Amino acid sequence: MDSIKPSDWYSASKSQVVAAGGGSLFAHHNLLESALMATHPDFPWDSTKFSFDKPAVEGGDDSNRYRRSLENIAKELGIKEVSILPV
Repeated sequence: MDSIKPSDWYSASKSQVVAAGGGSLFAHHNLLESALMATHPDFPWDSTKFSFDKPAVEGGDDSNRYRRSLENIAKELGIKEVSILPV
């Protein structure tokens, strides 16, 4: 049996966890992300790595999550400024 690392949870969806019998994990948390952060507080979770198939509730809309993801990608690629061109 393979052991599951905390980072393996980034690719899991709430519906997958519920289907596997983990529905009680969501008794106090609407999102898999917040449930894992509460149950495993010692792991350095990166909210930008969680899958995006979750509702836009609990802590703001998905646009903030997308923005953080893009900011992290820009940092990794060394992008310092983005210009929006008119269409």
